[in-house]
Amino acid sequence: MTQTTGDSHGELGIASLLSASYHSLIHRIVSELNSAGFTRLSGNQLHLISRIPEEAISVEDLSEKVGIPSQLVSNLVSTAVSSGYLRDEDGMVELTDRGEEAMRIVGEAQRKMEKEWEASIGVSDYAELRSQLIRLFEVTGGAHSDS
Repeated sequence: MTQTTGDSHGELGIASLLSASYHSLIHRIVSELNSAGFTRLSGNQLHLISRIPEEAISVEDLSEKVGIPSQLVSNLVSTAVSSGYLRDEDGMVELTDRGEEAMRIVGEAQRKMEKEWEASIGVSDYAELRSQLIRLFEVTGGAHSDS
């Protein structure tokens, strides 16, 4: 990541700014989940379980979908199963009721934070930012986007 000197954000690269915003969002989501009694969910687990479709999915397909190695996905699934967020039946993974409720809270937290961002920078600038991020997403291939 780019290091900066002084207090100017102008020296930060776009990747650093996007990463910092993403980590801020994840921290907020984890805090809201914890406040609602949904504990033992890391950012990595959130990334994984937020990509689980309505239909059960194999660990291998999930690994491909999220772009991380099968062994790591298997470990994350195992932890999420033991915490009650996922069910793994014969290698097919799906959300439990607890996992679905956690994902509902995640969606609410995302919408809330995005509204705060919009209020902070203004409707027009927020719309432009979103438009440009969509362009960037498209030119980078929309990697692992089918959530």
